[in-house]
Amino acid sequence: MAPALRRSSVAAAVEKAVRSVAVVDPVTTLRQPAIASLRRAGIDDLLNDTRLVAEAVRSLEMTYQRFWHLTAEKRSELLWRHLFVERAPLSTAARGVLASLRGLGLTPKRSDQAKIRRWFAEKRPDWLVDRILEVAGVDSVVAVADPFEEVERRRWLKRFPIDERFRMSLRLDTLLFDWPVAVRRLAEWDYRVALDFGGDTGAEVSRFLEEWSERVDPVSLSVALPASFRFPHSGPAARLLEVAVLPECERLGRPLGVVVGEVPHVNPELRHAGFVRRPADLGPLENLLRRSTDGRVVLTAVAAANDEEVTAQASVFPNLHPAGVGARADAPAARELLGDRLASLGATFTPFVSRARVLDQLISTWDAARAVVGQVLTNHYRELAESGLGVSRLDVERDAKALLGGAFLRFSGLGD
Repeated sequence: MAPALRRSSVAAAVEKAVRSVAVVDPVTTLRQPAIASLRRAGIDDLLNDTRLVAEAVRSLEMTYQRFWHLTAEKRSELLWRHLFVERAPLSTAARGVLASLRGLGLTPKRSDQAKIRRWFAEKRPDWLVDRILEVAGVDSVVAVADPFEEVERRRWLKRFPIDERFRMSLRLDTLLFDWPVAVRRLAEWDYRVALDFGGDTGAEVSRFLEEWSERVDPVSLSVALPASFRFPHSGPAARLLEVAVLPECERLGRPLGVVVGEVPHVNPELRHAGFVRRPADLGPLENLLRRSTDGRVVLTAVAAANDEEVTAQASVFPNLHPAGVGARADAPAARELLGDRLASLGATFTPFVSRARVLDQLISTWDAARAVVGQVLTNHYRELAESGLGVSRLDVERDAKALLGGAFLRFSGLGD
């Protein structure tokens, strides 16, 4: 038995443990760094991200058309001036940009955007990837490969240097939820599929998935479920899940990654920033879990209103792994949501995911996540110490590792 920590030593032990863990980030929309046209990093990508765009256009005296007509560099200059120079950066999104820049050793002042851009321009892309992962304390991320994204598809077909720190998830949104487009593209690639599922459609979709699984070696197959999703159902998405996607997950021994609660294009004129978070109907997912007891699901529910139900489902379905509470790590509600889930599930889930679109966002996300995980674990351990049970340094290190990626690795069949 390892010796118990004194109550006064708990906070320091937790701080050391959460700061030393090399994080595994289960959900991002990053790509392999070698696909240069899809790589997002640096000040312009940080500023053109969803939350800052949505925040700025609320008060910019500019039409949507004029805003999007600007180049990405001009938009970032406008966003910096509007959100960081003419106003104090009060939002968590704006402060996240500053945290990422400070993590890279920059000390941004309001007049410094051009200097910051030059700093990024002078850095080699591979150096920047290494540095960001090092500063963020991230061992690996789950990035995405979308076989229906033409630029990305061509690169994967030709092969390129793979960065093993970027584990892949095979993204299937087009296949499941834009079936007419998927049929046309699959037919162009010599798969014998039919819009009405006739002939060898099921087998051919399975062949497509097997070939792409061989190509990208996925950690998971992933999809964002819209509010209209139903399971079981006669529609394409439910049918494809049953006949092809879930069997492929089981063949690989890998989970299905699911995101629910994000509704895109609520305001189409905002483009990628025009989405909202809404509570999702988790009944179809419960049906799927009940029907596919051999399959596993990693669930990211982005709306806080779903947290209680997600926790309840995970408590009765061991094949469900919640990844992320319904608040970002930098949100005020994150601590309470994490405490509630920890009290129900122990350290068998992943409390935060970055969902990063821009590589630099890993720095601010995981700095905030470590702080929240540390605070919540410290409170729980102090209660255990007061109960007389005692908590050892080994307990602290084991739980910190589990909550920062270890539980996800074990659930996904990638860890010990």
